[in-house]
Amino acid sequence: MAVTIRFGALLGKKMEKENRVITESEVAEAIGVTRQAVNKWANGHIVRFEMDMIERFCRYFECEIGDLLVLDPPIKPVPLASSEEMG
Repeated sequence: MAVTIRFGALLGKKMEKENRVITESEVAEAIGVTRQAVNKWANGHIVRFEMDMIERFCRYFECEIGDLLVLDPPIKPVPLASSEEMG
């Protein structure tokens, strides 16, 4: 299982919404991190997901965690056993 970072899609959506180009440097300044940190997210080179960073990106993109990070392949829900099946 892998986690896909949807940074590029969210950045594209924000640029389209605001009708302008947004650079990694601009994102970095807006959320208070280095351009290199943003670049790692943009290129999917993240080894460890820090909640602080996830929160910063979600606030910037005005999205939910599930919009930023997607589990591949998606986890299929396991049906809960009914009380009759549990015996």
